[in-house]
Amino acid sequence: MKFISNSSYGKPVETGTIFYTTMNGITVTIHRIIHLDGWFLSCAQFQIDDQKLKAESLPGAIEESKEILEEYVKNVNDFINRYTSEPWEISRH
Repeated sequence: MKFISNSSYGKPVETGTIFYTTMNGITVTIHRIIHLDGWFLSCAQFQIDDQKLKAESLPGAIEESKEILEEYVKNVNDFINRYTSEPWEISRH
């Protein structure tokens, strides 16, 4: 998966503070926040906004973000499977 960096031209791409990738209309961003330590994950399509990552390195942050997104997708898949396979009923509170 190719990430785009906001690093200045002439500097190594790893010196950036924002790295993003987009596929099928989903954008995942690994970034820093000014005056805060560490890396953060954002993905508007999954309603993830500035989630703090434990990893201290960019490669570690990317791997950690994969785990977070896999868990999110697993939960959505579980919901969709139940929603589409179970008979529905209506009840009061």
